Amino acid sequence: CHVNAATTARTGGSYQNGNGVDQIYDVVVSNDGSCDVNNVVLNIQLPSGASISSKWNIDATSGSLYTVTSYGGTLQSGANINAGFIVTFPNTNTVPSGVSVSVDTTTCNTCNSGSSTTGSASTTGSASTTGSPAPTSTSTTTTGTPAVCSNLAVSTVARANGNYQSANGQSQIYDITVTNNGACVANSIIFSFNTASGHITSSWNMNPSGSNYALTNYGGNLQRGQSATAGAILEFPGSSIPSGVNAAFVSCSC
Repeated sequence: CHVNAATTARTGGSYQNGNGVDQIYDVVVSNDGSCDVNNVVLNIQLPSGASISSKWNIDATSGSLYTVTSYGGTLQSGANINAGFIVTFPNTNTVPSGVSVSVDTTTCNTCNSGSSTTGSASTTGSASTTGSPAPTSTSTTTTGTPAVCSNLAVSTVARANGNYQSANGQSQIYDITVTNNGACVANSIIFSFNTASGHITSSWNMNPSGSNYALTNYGGNLQRGQSATAGAILEFPGSSIPSGVNAAFVSCSC
């Protein structure tokens, strides 16, 4: 089988953390082979002293190995999966080189020739970054029923321990979960994102679409009964993090 991992240090995705610098990395795992692959495993190498402080759509297994959790870990032939992580580099003001991601050789030992798996799985966002005590998490769920697509739920949670003091105030990580409770595969999923008094400094699995945002997980396609995650880091002026940040379903197609 032919599974590849492309890693990019996100432009504008670095910020001071008080003891060093953090950098967001985006990973696109693609299956260019002719069969589905189960339990995709990534080998993430970091410079000495660096550590992963947050991650999404991957789970640590042992040492430098991480299992991709999107779509329950099954990567269909010709499909892509988005994942990512934040690396903390201590005692420096600049982001060093030396971060690399490769597909572990054990991955291709679980190749399902001739099969196609589209099971239902719920993806999860990254682990929390360190920082000052987090405000009480809030969650807002909105279900919409447009003519071409129905029963999509969008929830927003301020991540516990996901806030920290930034250069211009306070920053908070928010996780957004989109769940397809409908009877069809949902395409071109659009949601709004109310940032209250904050502004987005980093985001993942969501791209601007006019005044709203498009879900980019799985190419924007969400299977029946499945969930996908996105997220953003918001920076707020002052010393506190306000309430009122939430995402809401806008539209999609079947």
